[in-house]
Amino acid sequence: MTGTAALVDRAISLREAGDGAASAKLLAEILAETPDHGRAYYELAVARQEAGDLAGAATCLENSLQYAGADARTSLFLAQMRYGGGDFAGGDAALAPLPPGPVRDAMAAFGAYLREFPLPRALAMLQELKRRHRYFDTAEIAAALHQAVRERAPFALVRLGDGEAAWIDPGGADKADYAPLYAPLYAPLYAQNRAQMAAIWFGADFAAEASGFAALATGLTEHIAGWDVTGIPYSSWLRHEYTIASTRGVPSLVNLIRRLLADRAPPETMFCRQLANMDLFTAGHLPGLLRRAGAVSVITCHTGLPGWLKAEYGLSDVTLLPVPGERGRTELLGAAALQGVQFPGRFMQLQEELAQPLNGRLVLVAAGILGKFYASTIRRHGGIALDIGSLADVWMGRLTRPGNAGLIGKPGR
Repeated sequence: MTGTAALVDRAISLREAGDGAASAKLLAEILAETPDHGRAYYELAVARQEAGDLAGAATCLENSLQYAGADARTSLFLAQMRYGGGDFAGGDAALAPLPPGPVRDAMAAFGAYLREFPLPRALAMLQELKRRHRYFDTAEIAAALHQAVRERAPFALVRLGDGEAAWIDPGGADKADYAPLYAPLYAPLYAQNRAQMAAIWFGADFAAEASGFAALATGLTEHIAGWDVTGIPYSSWLRHEYTIASTRGVPSLVNLIRRLLADRAPPETMFCRQLANMDLFTAGHLPGLLRRAGAVSVITCHTGLPGWLKAEYGLSDVTLLPVPGERGRTELLGAAALQGVQFPGRFMQLQEELAQPLNGRLVLVAAGILGKFYASTIRRHGGIALDIGSLADVWMGRLTRPGNAGLIGKPGR
């Protein structure tokens, strides 16, 4: 490995460790010394994208193509940056040399999606959804949970993010907006995003259709009526996904909002910020809630979490309901958390275990998209489901979400 190649690898490592500024600085220094290094330009484009500089990223990618030669991956990335910056003609031009295929078609669909749903329209739809319904803040969520625990009353707080939203079927609203272009243009984008999430959750060889998962996941929004509060995307998250031109984040979050609007849930349907789990933690509401509950169950791949909860919050009764971890995060979760696949075997088994009188027991749920279905079962059988999601990873010191870095090791109050 040449010295320059090793420096580029070092820049990549810095970025993956969360130090994007240092990565970009090192790459700029490399290019100052070696201005024809195509790979360094590509990696600097990644750094620029993460910083929200889509025009700068596009310039780097054009330089990469100039010095490293034609490359499909670079051309796709260039199209993404051009589309994200509103240069739709430039995005189309970047795709023009590539042969037809699912990946190219998905990127073309992304450009068309951004044309149809620019950020101002997405933000307006979110505001319309919040106008139609009650929107809980953190203190209100905490009060509702305390009341449920005190009265041992059924309750469910469930959060929907870009992973779940990738699988949600936009339904009739989608076909009305896109017809007659829906089938040829948008199906590749949705298929790509769904395949990415299925691979993260269950592995690259997971058979979503044959296993029955696809039919289950696309019907997730039907469960919202049975939840007490549903966490949905918030404006700064939407802005971020548009700022970096995320091919999964933009259509997934916007499709979720569109589906919720199209379904016209009754006004009493209650929503909150999707980060309600972290908000409850950072605002210090969880310790009192857990101590008031006394007896707690936890659905997680982290076998050490019950012991941590006992030590951190002084709980004496914590029952573990184990599930396999996400296959796509093996390095972060560890091999012990990845024994088996959660769907369909363990999912069906745990649904049966939860289908018994729960008598107001608090159940912390950290099980990805399948945790949303567990929450429905818990509430239906008299339990209190709190969707803590990646907060369980934070408690176990696992950085599975970049935005959680500052929370790891933070003590409970």
